[in-house]
This record gives sequence, structure tokens and C-alpha cells, in this order.
Amino acid sequence: MQADLATGATLRISLTRQEPLYVVHWTAIPGPDGRIGYLDDVYGWDARLAIAFAGV
Repeated sequence: MQADLATGATLRISLTRQEPLYVVHWTAIPGPDGRIGYLDDVYGWDARLAIAFAGV
């Protein structure tokens, strides 16, 4: 799979059964020194997530 991804080409694969798909978008990432780095939230998902958590 890694070799296929490295080509950058589109590859279509037929699956024999349905599998769940999880899409993740990380805006906080650990640095090599253990400190947390933050990326721009280009999709605005952090704000939506904060609102969802506030309603719990």
C-alpha cells in the first residue's frame, strides 16, 4: 500500500465487503521535542467540535 501511495496515482480497489472510513484532520501535533504544535484549521472543524463538546 505504501508503494501505491508513493506513486501519487489514483488507484481504484474493489472491496469484497463494506468497511468504515474515518477521516481525521489534526490541527494539534506533537513535535520532536514533546511540545505541541498547532496548524491552521482550514476547514473550521475545531470550532464545530468545540460547540459539540459544549453541548455535552
